[in-house]
Amino acid sequence: MKIAVFPLPILLLPGGISKLRIFESRYKRLVAEAHHCDNSFVLCPAINEGESTPFNIGTRVEIIDFDVLEDGLLGITIEAKERVSLFDFSQDDDGLHRAAYIAMAPYTTERSIDEFPLLVTSLKQVLPHDFDIDERKLEQNLCDLAWICQRWLECIPFENSSIKRILAEQKLDDLLEVLTQLVDEFVSKNA
Repeated sequence: MKIAVFPLPILLLPGGISKLRIFESRYKRLVAEAHHCDNSFVLCPAINEGESTPFNIGTRVEIIDFDVLEDGLLGITIEAKERVSLFDFSQDDDGLHRAAYIAMAPYTTERSIDEFPLLVTSLKQVLPHDFDIDERKLEQNLCDLAWICQRWLECIPFENSSIKRILAEQKLDDLLEVLTQLVDEFVSKNA
């Protein structure tokens, strides 16, 4: 069975939450179809920036809330569930992409959380305040280096090519040094 694919230049990783404004008819249909099925679709970057052809790796997300916004547009809140590898693409007449998918292994790391105190101490200050984050769950997740890294990767703006590289990585260890440097710069600029 194929799943609908929404190419967007944002990075959302398992456990992450985001809000989207839905205005194109094909994506309104995507939301309606997801609602009648399992509330999920795949969010992924486009192969080339400015185009709509989806990359072959994305994140399966579930719609956890929806609302009609003040401007009359549909607003949805999504939560990322798993990274997925996409194949067997097709496109509906209105341009909505679909693909078959298989789940990818969750990000892992061999590193200790104690090696990255800046990542831990500063994350709570930059997490979006728009979402109801259960404090107890947050404290539990602040002991999980993979969860912390994924939230930081979502907070830092990346080019489309970097988003694709991050999605394709199997281990966070390959990204940790660069991420630590980016977070240090980010925290210094926003201090």
